[in-house]
Amino acid sequence: VFEVECHTRVESSIDDKNSDKTGIIPNYIEDAKSQIGLNARTDRQKLKIELSLANKQTVDPVNIPWCAAWANKVLADAGIQGTDSLMARSFLAWGKAVTGDPHIGDVVVMRRGRNRYAGHVGFFAGYEWYNGIKYVVVYGGNTDRSVQAGYFLENKVLGYRTPG
Repeated sequence: VFEVECHTRVESSIDDKNSDKTGIIPNYIEDAKSQIGLNARTDRQKLKIELSLANKQTVDPVNIPWCAAWANKVLADAGIQGTDSLMARSFLAWGKAVTGDPHIGDVVVMRRGRNRYAGHVGFFAGYEWYNGIKYVVVYGGNTDRSVQAGYFLENKVLGYRTPG
């Protein structure tokens, strides 16, 4: 079983309208948020079917890391071509690199552990500060085996990407 390091808190000041200066939130973010709470174990069959269809290969969320599969599914549901890969870091070559501050819905690619191939991917939801430390808030699949908003140290971010 693969796990993703993340920090979550019960209280949150995430406010989509205030987290992005453009005020434009892609439609696929609402779809992504509607899936929050889906769990690899309790929703295994639903996730397996949907992830497998979207990724054109069998994706069993109990047996493999599925963050990239979920990101590809969210994009595919919105009519946007993903990476066709189950590797999180494949998104570093997807779309266009974000210059400047990311916007809500931009893809966030993060490192995971010391393995140069391991990573985590999801959609940017904002920043939060906690005890003087800056975190990036990411809507993602396979964040502690579920679809949820995860809190990751900003220094784990490898890149932000936008469709293009």
